[in-house]
Amino acid sequence: MLDRRRDVETVYRILDRLPARQRQILILFEMEEMATEEIGELMGAKGSTVRVWLFRARARFLAEHQRLFSRKDEGP
Repeated sequence: MLDRRRDVETVYRILDRLPARQRQILILFEMEEMATEEIGELMGAKGSTVRVWLFRARARFLAEHQRLFSRKDEGP
C-alpha cells in the first residue's frame, strides 16, 4: 500500500510540472477515461487535434518522469 501511495504522489508531482492543457488532457483521457472526441467537445477542438495533444502530453510526462528519477539516481 505504501508503494501505491508513493506511485500516486509521483504521478501528481509530474502532472504539476506539465502545462495546463497537457495536464488536463492526460487527466481526462487516462484517469477519467474520456474519449478523444468527448475531450474535443469539452475543449472546443477536433478529436484529431486532441490525439496530437495527447501524444505530446504523454511525451512530456515521460520526459518529466525521466528527469525526476535521474535526479534521484544522482544522489545528494
